[in-house]
Amino acid sequence: MLLSLLKTLLLPPALPLLLMLAGLILLARMRRLAITLILFSATGLYLLSTPYIAVNLAQILEQSVEVLNLESPKDSVPELLIVLGGGRRINAVEYEGSDRPSPRAMERLLYGAALARRTNIPLMISGGRVLPGEHDSEAQLMSAVLENELQVPVKWQESASRTTWENAMNSRALLPVSIQKVALVTHAMHMQRAVFAFELAGFDVTPAPTGFHQLNNYLPFWAQWLPDSRHLTLSRDVLHEWLGLAWYRLRASRLKPDLEAE
Repeated sequence: MLLSLLKTLLLPPALPLLLMLAGLILLARMRRLAITLILFSATGLYLLSTPYIAVNLAQILEQSVEVLNLESPKDSVPELLIVLGGGRRINAVEYEGSDRPSPRAMERLLYGAALARRTNIPLMISGGRVLPGEHDSEAQLMSAVLENELQVPVKWQESASRTTWENAMNSRALLPVSIQKVALVTHAMHMQRAVFAFELAGFDVTPAPTGFHQLNNYLPFWAQWLPDSRHLTLSRDVLHEWLGLAWYRLRASRLKPDLEAE
C-alpha cells in the first residue's frame, strides 16, 4: 500500500499538482521559487496532456520492440504464448454485473488469441487479484473470454500475481523446467519492463507486442497540441513504465549476488 501511494505521488497529475501547491505555500516568503514551481508544474501538466508529447513519449519506449515475425527460423519458435493481464472492469452491467477484462486486457487477449490460432502454440494467461475482495483472478476472467467466447483453449493459468515482476516469477515457478522459449504478449509500451522481468526469471523471451501508438496524421499540426485527459493518462502510463523499469533494475541488482551464489 505504501509503495502504491508513493507511485501515485510521483506520477501525474499528483506530482505537478503537489508542486503547484508547494509554490502557493511558498509564495509569501520565497516568491521567485514559488513562481518557478507553479510555472514549471503548469507547463508540465499542459505538455503531458497533449497528443504530440504523449505519443512521442510512448514511442520512445516502443521503438525498442518490433512486431512479432511469424516467419522466424524454426529453432526460435516459442514453446508457449504468455498473455499478461491488464486490469478489469468492475461490475459490467451489460454482462449481468460480472467483472470483465479491461479494454487494455482485451487488446492483449485478442492479439494472443489471433497468434494462438495462427501458430497452434499453447496459451497461458498470467494475472491475479490486485485488490482485496476481487473474486476471480484476471487470468480466470481472460481465460473465460478466450474459451467461452473466442473458442481458444488455455493450457495454463497463473492466478496469483499482482505485478509484472510476479507475472514472471510465478510463471517460472508454475511451468515445467523444459519450457524455456516463450512469446510474451503485452502492450508495446510495457514490453521493455516485461521482457526484463521474464528474462530475469529464466525465460528465453520473444516479444509479441500489441497496441503501438501513432500520431493521428489526419489532424492538423496545431490540433496535436490541444490538451485532453486521454493523453495525460497516456503520459502517466509512460512515466509509470520508466519508473517501474528503474525499480526492477534496482531489485535485480540486489538479487544478483544471491543468483550468482546459487
